[in-house]
Amino acid sequence: MSETVKNRFQDRHAALADNLRQRYESQGCDISLALGEVTMVVPRDQLVAIATELRDDESFQFEELVDACGVDYAGYGDDEWMTTEASLEGFCRGVDRHPI
Repeated sequence: MSETVKNRFQDRHAALADNLRQRYESQGCDISLALGEVTMVVPRDQLVAIATELRDDESFQFEELVDACGVDYAGYGDDEWMTTEASLEGFCRGVDRHPI
């Protein structure tokens, strides 16, 4: 990819991130630009409304949701994954083995 094309994509991504920040940060959204991707974290109670706006608003006109992620913390600190491949370290091992 030529430097001109890279710069054009970088400029477009930066402009999109700025537009999203201006529009949605006040609604509790967190918008970041890293590794050539714009990421938007949306409060769960506003997900449908904001996704609908991003699709329907002429200033955005999104056509596809690429990734939606969620984390279930219901058993955080009580359970750990039942797998032999998982490490015993890191944030994904949320079990408190030494309670106070």
